[in-house]
Amino acid sequence: MIVLPDDWNGPWVQVDGTAEVIDSPASVEPLVEYFRTISGEHPDRDEYREAMRKHGKSIIRVIPERWGPIATGGFPAARRGLTGSPVPASPLRTGRPPAESE
Repeated sequence: MIVLPDDWNGPWVQVDGTAEVIDSPASVEPLVEYFRTISGEHPDRDEYREAMRKHGKSIIRVIPERWGPIATGGFPAARRGLTGSPVPASPLRTGRPPAESE
């Protein structure tokens, strides 16, 4: 996955990992959590859930495994930062509490 800024020629990063498509109705609760994360609490969660079911919305969950480089726009891209940096485990991505070594 490539993460781009609003400015097309701005810094970007490539994220490598495993992607999972979650279709409706299993997608409803992950969509509620996504909405809550980016916009705060919806004024009517039941209405939001029903709209997601009615429209058959899906969500793609990406579990990052490594990322890099952070690059600036243009061709070829100018790199900065680390390449292939491992992404530490997180309860949000794994659905489990971190192990002692994490």
